[in-house]
Amino acid sequence: MAERPSDRGPAPERPRRPDRGEPPIFAPVIFEDDEDVGRFRGAGGPPGSGDEGDTQLIRVLGVIVLLGIVIAILVLPPISILDRGGGGGGAGPDQGGIIPRARDSVPETPEGLVALSRLYDLEASPDAQGPWTLTVKLTEPTEDGRNLAFYSHDGERWSRVASVTPVEEGSSAQGDIDALPPNLAVLRATQTARTFAAIVPAGQAPADAVASSATAVSVLAAVPALAGEEETTTLQVTQDAFSGVGSSTAAGSELSVYFGVTAGPGDEALGQIFASDDLVSAHVDEIVQAARSAGAGGVHIDYQGIAAEQRAAFTGFIEALSARLSEDDLQLAVTVTTPAAPNVDAYEWSELVNAADALWLRAPVDASTYYNQVEALLTARRDDGVDLGKVSLVLERQSHHRGPDGIQQLPLRDALVRASTVNARLEGGGVGLGEPVTVSGVNIDSEVGNSGLLWDDQARAVAYSYTDQSGPHTVWIENRYSAAFRLDLAARFGLGGVVVADAQADEALPDVWSPVLSYLEVGSVELLQPYGPYLAPCWRTTGGTIEGAGACWEGGSDTGVIVWRAPEEEGVYDVTLVVSDGTVFVGQQFALRVTADGEQVEPTPPAEETAPPATDTPVDEATPEATDEPEATEEPQATEEPTEEPDDDGGAPGDGPPGPAGN
Repeated sequence: MAERPSDRGPAPERPRRPDRGEPPIFAPVIFEDDEDVGRFRGAGGPPGSGDEGDTQLIRVLGVIVLLGIVIAILVLPPISILDRGGGGGGAGPDQGGIIPRARDSVPETPEGLVALSRLYDLEASPDAQGPWTLTVKLTEPTEDGRNLAFYSHDGERWSRVASVTPVEEGSSAQGDIDALPPNLAVLRATQTARTFAAIVPAGQAPADAVASSATAVSVLAAVPALAGEEETTTLQVTQDAFSGVGSSTAAGSELSVYFGVTAGPGDEALGQIFASDDLVSAHVDEIVQAARSAGAGGVHIDYQGIAAEQRAAFTGFIEALSARLSEDDLQLAVTVTTPAAPNVDAYEWSELVNAADALWLRAPVDASTYYNQVEALLTARRDDGVDLGKVSLVLERQSHHRGPDGIQQLPLRDALVRASTVNARLEGGGVGLGEPVTVSGVNIDSEVGNSGLLWDDQARAVAYSYTDQSGPHTVWIENRYSAAFRLDLAARFGLGGVVVADAQADEALPDVWSPVLSYLEVGSVELLQPYGPYLAPCWRTTGGTIEGAGACWEGGSDTGVIVWRAPEEEGVYDVTLVVSDGTVFVGQQFALRVTADGEQVEPTPPAEETAPPATDTPVDEATPEATDEPEATEEPQATEEPTEEPDDDGGAPGDGPPGPAGN
C-alpha cells in the first residue's frame, strides 16, 4: 500500500465556504457604471474599439482557453457571465449580472495606502459566477504599476483582493478576481509591511512581480571551488550569470542585484576552505572582487547544510566578509537552513544576525516535517533573544517528490504530469465493438492503495502518494494555497519578510505572487484550500462511454480508475485523464483502436509533453477546503476553470467546471 500523506497535524483556520454556483456560461459581455448608479449604456463597441465612452468605469471581459491535446497545462483566464440589464432610468442584473454603484466618498485609508479610484459597491444576482477581469476607472491616473491592487472595505478595515495593472494609458487599472467582493477600489501601497527579495538561477530573468515589487534579487552566479596545490582559486563564476537581470549599477535600476554564491550539503570545496584560514581569507577576497566586477548591490551566501564542526569557521567567514563589504556599502544576506531539532543547529544565529543585513531561512524540503521543524526553530531562536525582524522566510516554488532515492525538486507541471499517467488494462486480445476496457491513472488509483490527490493537513499542501516497483513515493505540490500557509507562519512569528526561490519567469512553476504581495502590503494572507472536486480525476473520451465516474469537478468518483466501453464502430478513440491541484489542469491521453473482430493491437502510448502557449493565471485564492473525498456542495472562490474539449468538428466547448458564486 502506498504511503499516504499525513492528514493529521495542526489544523489551520477553517476556510469559509461560499455557495455553489452553476457551470459558467462562456459568453463575454461588457457592462458599465454611469455616475452613482450602475446604469448600462445602450450602445458601445467592444473593448479597444474606441466606442467605449467616458462613462465607463468598470468592465468585465472573458476569454476561453481550450484543453490542449495530449498533455496541456490549462492556466485559465477569467470567464465573463455578465449580461446587460434594464434600460432607461435604472439597471438590474440579468442572468449572471452585476451592478456596480459608486460611493460618494472613499473610507479613510491607513498610513501606507492611497486610494486611486472611487469605491464601488458590487451587487450580484445569485447566478453571478467568476472569475472575472475587471477594469476600473482611476481618479488619479498612473502608468506606474508598482504595488497597485484591488482592495475591499468591510466597514472597519481594508483587505487586499488582487493585483492590478494600469491600462488605457494609465487612466484605468485592470485585474483578475475569482470571487466577487462586496465592494472594490484601486489602492496603492506606498510602504510595505515586510521586505521582499528573490533568488533566481544564473542567466534567468526574474518574474514580473519581482521586477516590480522586490527590493533585491540574488543571482546564484557562483559556487565554491576546490583549490589546487599551487592554485588558491576558491570561486567558480558562471559566465553571463547576470544576463537576465543586469546589475544594481544599471541606469534607472531600482532593484538591488546580489551576487549569489551557493553550495549544497556536504560540499567538498567548502570543507577544504573552512579547514584553512588562508583559504577563508582568499575566499572572501574573491567574492568581494567578483561582486564589484558584476556591479552587484550586495552578496548572498547560500551555503546550505553547514556541518556542526564548521559552525565557528562559517561564522568567522561571514564576519570577515561583512567587514569587507561594508567598506563598499554593499549588503550581505546569509542563508540559514532548518535543522531537525533546534539544539543541533549548525548556525550561530546571534552572531550572524549582527554581521549580516538579513538572514534568509530555508525550510525543510520534506513537507511532512515543515511546520514542526520551522516553528520549533523560530520559537527557540526567539527565546534566545534573536531579532526575528531580520529573518526572512524562503518560499519555494518547486514541488517535491520523496522516493526511495531521497527528495528531489520538480515543477508543478511535472508533478501533475506524473499524477495524470494513464494506462489501459487490455486482457488478452484487442478491443472489440462494445467491449469494456479498464483504464486507470496508475499513480492515483486508490483501488491499488494509492492516495489520489488530496489536501495534506500536516504539510498544508496538495499531495498524493503511490507505490511502484521501486517502492513508496509521495509528491507535495507547491502552489498559491501552500504558499499562503507558509506566509502565515512568517506573519505569526513576525519575520521581516519573504524571499521567493526560483523566482524566474517560468510558466512550469506556480503563480504565488498574489499571496506574496498580500503578505507584503497588509502583513497577512487569506488561508484557503483548493475546491475539493477539482482534486478528483476527470475522465473524457472522444467515443464510447465512461463507466464508474461522475460528472467532472462535481464531486464524482475519485478512484482513479474507470471502465471505458468501446463504441459500436471501428476506429481509434482517445481516453483522457485530467488532474488538478486546484489551480492548474493537466491532461494525458491514451489512444485505443477498436476493431470488429477485436484483434490485438498495441495501444498508442501518450505523446511527449507539449507546452501550451503562455497564459496569464487568474489571481488570488480559490476556494474552501479540499477533502480526501470532496463533496459536491463545495464551491470554489477562485479557481481557474478548465473548459470542455472541442468537439471533433472543431465546434465550441461545452460547459466547464462549477464556477464560484457571487458573495
